[in-house]
Amino acid sequence: MTLLLLAQDEPWGRALDASLAPPGDGTLEGRLLGIPVRAKTGTLFETPVSSLSGYVTDAGGVRIAFSVISRGLDKSTAIAIEDTIVRALAGSRVGSRGVDE
Repeated sequence: MTLLLLAQDEPWGRALDASLAPPGDGTLEGRLLGIPVRAKTGTLFETPVSSLSGYVTDAGGVRIAFSVISRGLDKSTAIAIEDTIVRALAGSRVGSRGVDE
């Protein structure tokens, strides 16, 4: 997640952001529709591991970097957890101190 935070201030940050899928597109097909998110999924099937990392804008207009990684869950459960966390972040109001205001 540190890379996502640092990337926002780098010259290549816009290119990274543009490479992340919007809701309903690419690996987010059918996911997070109506949520202001750009993210990348990741999966390892043998272990199993699932991840979702990117940016979401909260209800107050603050852009939040996030990364959710799970291990040992079936894919549908992992996706449900990832999407629930992103929806919760999108619906929150994170202030300058990083807490709900």
